[in-house]
Amino acid sequence: MLQAFSNIIANAIDALPHGGRIVVSATQASGPSGDGIEIMVQDSGAGIAQENLGNVFDAFFTTKGNLGTGIGLWVTRQLVEKRGGSIVISSNTVPKDSGTTVKIFIPFALPVVHTENSEPRVRLTI
Repeated sequence: MLQAFSNIIANAIDALPHGGRIVVSATQASGPSGDGIEIMVQDSGAGIAQENLGNVFDAFFTTKGNLGTGIGLWVTRQLVEKRGGSIVISSNTVPKDSGTTVKIFIPFALPVVHTENSEPRVRLTI
């Protein structure tokens, strides 16, 4: 999860080449996989164009030109989902109200794995 949050915060920093604001907050929340924590990272950058939002989790998709590889958000989504969580990105490009918000939900309980002829056990995926 450290890698996932590093990717999100690095993207927020990259969105603010001339300064701005990054707010990170965490709250207890309920999601499709039970109770957990929602971490929200908001920046006041230029935002992501609506036509690009549907592609941000695609491998090798980037809007950063030579600065990005296009694998950061792809890897982040894989890490979050393997932990039973979800990630959502919303963005606004309207001047003076622009910015991007990333919400990551992580359930408190780890996914339970059932194996043949055994008791359920907890599987930790990192």
